[in-house]
Amino acid sequence: MVAVASAAKAQPSSPNLPSHRDPYYGGKWQKPKSDRYVDTISPGTGESLGKVVDGTVADAEAAIAAAKAAFKEWRRVLPLERAKMLRAIAEVLRKNGDELAMIDAADCGNPYAEMVRDAQMGAAQLDSTPASSPR
Repeated sequence: MVAVASAAKAQPSSPNLPSHRDPYYGGKWQKPKSDRYVDTISPGTGESLGKVVDGTVADAEAAIAAAKAAFKEWRRVLPLERAKMLRAIAEVLRKNGDELAMIDAADCGNPYAEMVRDAQMGAAQLDSTPASSPR
């Protein structure tokens, strides 16, 4: 079992929301298949957090195709290299956990402290997967 640090941090006063709002897959930001955007509303304030892509089936299919192509590469990665990659992802998640928690809290209305813990748990799970166990 992996220990997770306590999330006793105070919630930042306002979210620093990402500037990119388009789909990300295949290793880069993609132009959406439609030009439809919708407001995402904070359930806590009722205010708009900005526009996001109104994703279509075509967007999902493109992301799925990219994931299938990436898996063909991933399955050829040796276990020790996969472990390094998973630990690097865990470290990025730890480094950016507060920011991700704030975005989730603003967008979904989830308690900030719980979202910080979720980010920490996600990093801990990446550290404890069988592929990441060789150190």
